[in-house]
Amino acid sequence: MRTKALSSLALVAVMVLLLAPTGPVAAQGGTIIGTVTSPGGYPLPSGTRVKLFDPGGWEVFGQANVDLDTGAFSLGPVPNGLYVLKAVPPTGSGYTQSEPVPVSVINGPVDVGEVGLTEPEVFGTVTAPDGTTPVTATVRVFAGDGTLVQQADASGGSFLLGGLPAGSYGLRASPATDDPYWHSPLMPITVDGYTQTVTLTLTAADLYGVVTDPLGNPVPEATVYAVRLDGDSPRRQDRTSDTGYYAIGGLVTGTYRIVAAPPWYEGALLPSAPVTVTLPPTPQEHDLVLRAPPKVVTGTVKTNTGVPVENAQVVAHRLDKGGRAEALTGSDGTYRIDLSDGLWSLTVRPISTTTPSEWVYPNPPQLVHFQHNAEPERKQVDFTVLTADARVVGRVELPNGSVPTFTVTVSLHNDEGIGRRTTISPTTGTFEIGIPSGGYKVWVTPDDPGYMGPVVDPIQVPPNGTLDLGTLTLLERDAVITGTVTDEHGVGVPGIPVSAWRPGAPGGAEAVTGPDGGYVLSVVAGEWQVQPSPGPDQPYLYTGPGARVVISATEVISGVNFSLLTADAAIVGFLADEEGNPVTDAEGWASATAVLSPTIRNGAPVEAGTFTIPVPGGTYRVAVHLPAGSPYMSAGERSVSVAPGETVTVTLTVKEKDARIVGALWDPRNEDVVEGVDAGVLAWMAGNWVGTAVDPGNGTFELDVAAGVWHLGYRVDPQSGYVGLIHHKNVPVASGQTVPVSLPVVERDGVITGTVLGPDGAPLVGATVVAEGVGPQVDNLHFRTRSGEEGIFRLSVPHGTYRLGATAALTDAIQPALHRVTVPPDGVSGGHVLQFRHPDAVISGTVQISGTTSITGTVLIWGWSEDDGFVTARAPVTGSVGVYSLDVVSNTTWHLGAVYETRSQYWIGRAEVPLGAGDATQDLVLTGPYPKPAPVAVTFDASQPQRILLDDGTYIYIPAGAMPVEGQVTLRILPIATLPHQRHANVYRYGYAFTAVDERGEPITEHFNQDVIIGFAYDERELWAMGISEHFLKPAYFSTTANRWTFPESYVIDTEANRVVMQIDHFTDFALTGAPGFQVFLPLIVR
Repeated sequence: MRTKALSSLALVAVMVLLLAPTGPVAAQGGTIIGTVTSPGGYPLPSGTRVKLFDPGGWEVFGQANVDLDTGAFSLGPVPNGLYVLKAVPPTGSGYTQSEPVPVSVINGPVDVGEVGLTEPEVFGTVTAPDGTTPVTATVRVFAGDGTLVQQADASGGSFLLGGLPAGSYGLRASPATDDPYWHSPLMPITVDGYTQTVTLTLTAADLYGVVTDPLGNPVPEATVYAVRLDGDSPRRQDRTSDTGYYAIGGLVTGTYRIVAAPPWYEGALLPSAPVTVTLPPTPQEHDLVLRAPPKVVTGTVKTNTGVPVENAQVVAHRLDKGGRAEALTGSDGTYRIDLSDGLWSLTVRPISTTTPSEWVYPNPPQLVHFQHNAEPERKQVDFTVLTADARVVGRVELPNGSVPTFTVTVSLHNDEGIGRRTTISPTTGTFEIGIPSGGYKVWVTPDDPGYMGPVVDPIQVPPNGTLDLGTLTLLERDAVITGTVTDEHGVGVPGIPVSAWRPGAPGGAEAVTGPDGGYVLSVVAGEWQVQPSPGPDQPYLYTGPGARVVISATEVISGVNFSLLTADAAIVGFLADEEGNPVTDAEGWASATAVLSPTIRNGAPVEAGTFTIPVPGGTYRVAVHLPAGSPYMSAGERSVSVAPGETVTVTLTVKEKDARIVGALWDPRNEDVVEGVDAGVLAWMAGNWVGTAVDPGNGTFELDVAAGVWHLGYRVDPQSGYVGLIHHKNVPVASGQTVPVSLPVVERDGVITGTVLGPDGAPLVGATVVAEGVGPQVDNLHFRTRSGEEGIFRLSVPHGTYRLGATAALTDAIQPALHRVTVPPDGVSGGHVLQFRHPDAVISGTVQISGTTSITGTVLIWGWSEDDGFVTARAPVTGSVGVYSLDVVSNTTWHLGAVYETRSQYWIGRAEVPLGAGDATQDLVLTGPYPKPAPVAVTFDASQPQRILLDDGTYIYIPAGAMPVEGQVTLRILPIATLPHQRHANVYRYGYAFTAVDERGEPITEHFNQDVIIGFAYDERELWAMGISEHFLKPAYFSTTANRWTFPESYVIDTEANRVVMQIDHFTDFALTGAPGFQVFLPLIVR
């Protein structure tokens, strides 16, 4: 029934007026004021409020009461940004909410004028499947593109809808009670100023029941799947209520398998036994019981001084699918965790009640693998944590010198992901962090969107001392970047996340586009990279390079616009085994890459063996990527063609791992299996990777694989007293075969001792001492330690011959000359003095960027000597020409390099300078440009997996739950060519700066819950032309605290796919490098 509304509300375009402030500009935003009115001018009902939302969000950002006499309201001050404002009446008033009002706040107050409550446009009833009985439900309103725009509770079956702009919508009711009901069909409606009455009828469920644990307790948030076994009908699922109730409808005639999966955070439960049913008849009741796992992990947590840690939180994350469990240690430091089958990673962290509390766990998570069966298994995992021996103190203040009234977090983390964090005192702004001595980066994160933390130089914290950082002043976000995100037809797209970050600096900015596609980013002065990042469930793709914006304080830059591709088609996929049977117990990531335009690509999580990938029309290569520990692996990709607006289905075959690689840690010097050592094994083949743990009880491992050539790597606990001798092996495996492989390790039976001195001869504390193996069995091994009090160091190594050196973040000194050291078996090589050197010579000259005369910017210059000296400088260029100067040491050969980069390309040049006793002149010419990929920003749910592919073929795979946070995560990847090269690490092409932040914008700097996989692509023909063997490539990360490239312990080289694949448990700057003696050169001109 449709009737003319009692009080017709014209659709008014609200003009957002930026008022000129009468006083100083409010640098962080302004106040929002306005007046709420009621239809017909009647008095406002008591309880009317104004609520402020982020565009596309449902959480209330802020709210204010309304003066019932005048309708006036005032919100704020609120930070700069784009918001959506709604006036909301109390329940039962007879009115409905106002139409959404977009509000842009930019350095001043905003008057939005009148905001009118509305008469209901839809009077609705939700009934049971009988069509007459009212039933409580949730009603959702969808826009024409499927976006959720409003939600209402239908208590007792009645609901009202209002405040919808004119247009077409779809209504759907979902059951909210424990009854055998399913969603109502989508009902189309048109909002055009007339009221209408609608009835939404829930459909009858085909299957229903209750999910319980083995003790009969109901399990909420379990997921029940119904998978058809005799057809291609889409699978259905439901999540259990607080009472464990589920109901699934919309099923066609056929045979189905029903299984309940525990919530991802319930690691101590197994899926229910599968139940096979045939429909009809319907409905059918089937109660499902989750099983208890007979797998147990026990262990202890102690400090490095042997003290048991009480109330330490031990956390286990499952790698092959969602799963999480945790336990607290007792007073004796022991713990127990019950787990299900599969591959798990375990780590430990302190909480508020942990005693002692000031410590870090310095190692990656430890792996535990349980067989995929119901047989009892028991494993032991012990943790040794490193206690604080130093303190860092300081104070945080606002720009006006006052103490922040909001929470501010101060984090100290090094490039290995080790560190601690604390919050400032709310009364004094001071902070104090107990931490192990060493080098750290400092991050200051305010819990207020109007401020950012300052840039703080890396610090060196001396042992048994206190480092005072002084006063750290927050930065006001007083500058604004605005723009519009549209589709290819120029139509604004709402709800798209837009991310901005400062290359090489902490902090960022996030925004979401409003109803017209507009966005507002609140930033500070500086250079920003801006980019939209549609979520995996949004039907849009961004394939552009982003925008570079340089902005000054209080400046407003508009017109930073972006265009998206509409992904209005969908590829729906199902996994099946090699006999064609549905696979419902696999989770991972599915990807679709356009055949003709590989930059057009998208992906989606695989859940219970199914996935849906939104794509534009075209032909795609579709593949599935399953995590380590999964009982399956991909059997290959499929080609799929889909027309615009079409949905196609595809079945991807996965194969079970019917072969094994087995072996043990083997000491070739003593010819014996090594027991009692924690280690992990990784294997990679054609896009599939598997992993497992070495059993410390007997030193052996078993790795389930499929037929093929596997590239095997392994990682040994650095605290174990042993070290792996090689990084990777190629292992061919046939179907059904068990292949034995030994993992050679040697004991650190020798010691190198000595002292590190500064250039003035004073002891230097906190320097990084490095030993590089050069003899038999220790070749290419790297060991590090730090100099302690009086500059003294002690480094445990296997006996052999080494190059010994040191590095530190000193700006006025050159690294010590290398020492050649021989360590006898079970012996000590002592008395070594590593003294930093004063520069005594200068290399200078011109720097020219060839092929252009228009570049103004800064060139990075580096130099390294064959005796381990290392220096850097930055040279300004104007008209593509500049001059440089490097302070160096004499009487050695220096290898110079220079690089300049833009967002999409770079120029590079090199020279070799044999230097005698005096200064030298050397001009540098940078050739190019050479291409590099565009920056990437991806937003995803931390509980879901994610796979990102860059334009150069490099990819990153993040397993579900790997990020140590909950909610949304934004990963920013910036290809960067201005990275220094060193004697032991010549960068291949360029590197990548990885930064991840949580939904509050706080950086994720600590160890991940489990390893992330990064696969670097390389061009074998390019390497061949340079005279480089691909076998000598190594991944590396640059430690700003140690001023040195560092190699991870675990990586493999896939010479068939031309990739170097590494495991890493933290984000920093990574690159592919050439090994010593195998320099990576690009074409160059040297004068």
